[in-house]
Amino acid sequence: MGRVPAWPGPAAPCRAVRADHAPDHPPQPLGLRGHHRRAVPPGCRPGRGGGADPGRPGRLPGRPPRRLHPPDAGRPGRGRLPGGLAAGAVRHRDLLPADLGDHRHQPRVRVAQRGDRQRDAAPGGRAAAVREPLHLDRAGRPRRADGQRPGGQAGRRAAGGRARAGRAPDRHPRHPVPAALRFPPGAVRDERGPPHPGPRRLHLQGPPEAVVTTVVVAASPRRLRHIDFVVLALYWVAIGYLWQSLGTLILPRIVQDLVGSAHKGTALSLLEGIGTVMAIVWQPMMGAVSDRTHSRFGRRRPFIFGGTVGDVVFLIGLALSGSYWLLVVFYFLLQTASNTAQGPYQGLQPDVVPEDQRGTASGYYGLANLVGTLAGTLVVGIVLDRAGVPAAFVSIAVLLVATMLLTVLLVPDRVQSDQAAYSSAGEVVRSTFTTPLHYPAFMWLMGSRLLILMGVVGIQSFAFFYFSDAFFQGDVRQANNATTAVVGLVVGLAILLTWPAARLSDRIGRRPLIVIGGLLATTGSLVLFFGGYRWMPSALLSAVGGAIGLPEIVAQTLLGGMLIGAGLGAFLSVDWAFITDVIPRDQAGLFFGFSNIATAGAGVIARFVGGFLLDRFNAGPHLLQLPGGYPVIFGVFVVWLLLGTLLILKVPEHPR
Repeated sequence: MGRVPAWPGPAAPCRAVRADHAPDHPPQPLGLRGHHRRAVPPGCRPGRGGGADPGRPGRLPGRPPRRLHPPDAGRPGRGRLPGGLAAGAVRHRDLLPADLGDHRHQPRVRVAQRGDRQRDAAPGGRAAAVREPLHLDRAGRPRRADGQRPGGQAGRRAAGGRARAGRAPDRHPRHPVPAALRFPPGAVRDERGPPHPGPRRLHLQGPPEAVVTTVVVAASPRRLRHIDFVVLALYWVAIGYLWQSLGTLILPRIVQDLVGSAHKGTALSLLEGIGTVMAIVWQPMMGAVSDRTHSRFGRRRPFIFGGTVGDVVFLIGLALSGSYWLLVVFYFLLQTASNTAQGPYQGLQPDVVPEDQRGTASGYYGLANLVGTLAGTLVVGIVLDRAGVPAAFVSIAVLLVATMLLTVLLVPDRVQSDQAAYSSAGEVVRSTFTTPLHYPAFMWLMGSRLLILMGVVGIQSFAFFYFSDAFFQGDVRQANNATTAVVGLVVGLAILLTWPAARLSDRIGRRPLIVIGGLLATTGSLVLFFGGYRWMPSALLSAVGGAIGLPEIVAQTLLGGMLIGAGLGAFLSVDWAFITDVIPRDQAGLFFGFSNIATAGAGVIARFVGGFLLDRFNAGPHLLQLPGGYPVIFGVFVVWLLLGTLLILKVPEHPR
């Protein structure tokens, strides 16, 4: 298993610099000076012969003094590299001026030693930089300087005094440049500086013998392989396995043993409520702190390692808890440790995933989360039946430690923050919960995410009660079979569609897939809403119901599960990628931690609202041939899904 490639260090694109030196906003030069302000030999001065007076400013033939730049170079926005210049390797040093635009008078840089063109510049190369004028006629063709035309200014000066040194004509025409030799197209970051301040001297730092001209283009990371995405997403499997197994199977059993059946509902709700509040508050704060952490081990790894170690310690505490309140304490600490790792872990991913592969990465993360959720139900269920609660805790701890070690050892964490660490806890709180408010696109996306997840989680939470009360009159076994079939279809289809939809999003965008997924989930909820009516062909329902052992009217609800699963898969395929598109990459930990408010809050809101409405309306008359509460809550879920789908239209699509 190979290492995930590191993101190369940033480079300022399309700036002319000397080798191994990064200039601070290099201006267009009036003259060149060497190392430690030593004057470049007069023979190498731009536009002058060997006998020119070194004390006077350089003058180009046919131009008034001090006018060494194009006439528009001093205007706002002028004197810069054109925006259309594409990134790529420099094929020929002398091709740069022709790519910068069509100025009637434009300086160019050449290398005195022509044999040095085809090799890379290196200190000690002994190539002196020479600046000479390039004249273009009205048709854009290069013409000779005045000194090479009979009767020109240089000829008249030579007649009255010292003769100007001759210069061999350029054997390499510069305009137009063949298309095959121009820079290949590619992404260039917009790092243009302020307008040119006007003519002044350019002081080159470093040894004069190493002076060359080149272009530094924006670096881009090597494309990730499938094995790299698998390594990145493995920790998600452990997170899904941890919380699905605890919330669905392990904690309900422990709580019932500690408080008894009479108070298990209240005790479990209190326990999960405390954990949810901790997750909402703590995870974004830890993500924000990791964004500004400066450590020799990286800014994300220490949190992932320490949080996972804390998970193992507090899982042992949960397993050994002998009272309900001790269980509450260890569960609170477990939420603290787990969210300490989760926030920075989510911020680590944008550091290593190239922009054009975010959709693919999002698909892998959604797939890993679904696999962890499914495994947390199936695997832990088998372990509990055969080996008991302690063995289930051991399986969780082993998976957490194994995936954590693969993450911290194989995923590079080399991006350094340019911001100082937080000075106080109050500053962390203010920054965490106020910074995202200044990004409207992110807030609209969080609103859409919250509503869609509220609808999906609400359906999953009340599916068992729906089948039990509406179709099986309290038969737990039949209701459990129907719930397993529908929820299994939801998760299975989501797993199958997540990765292909993610690949598609890199081509057509994120927003179309979320819209399609939201509409599919809304339609599936409507199938459950009208579940009391039989509207599908009886022959089809009979065949499906006989195959899975369910009544025909219940088999009809499987269509709703299929539509909801397809919609969930489309949503999860682009969820992470869309968030990454609209947030600043240097604060990814803060923003991804903040997004957990929508993830954790969706379940709390859906269960609270749905439970209250269900009890209130189930006591009344039937609606749509169902107990009165179910058309009401499924109608609410339909509204949430539709509103979440419409809100995504407020989020601008990131250009690709």
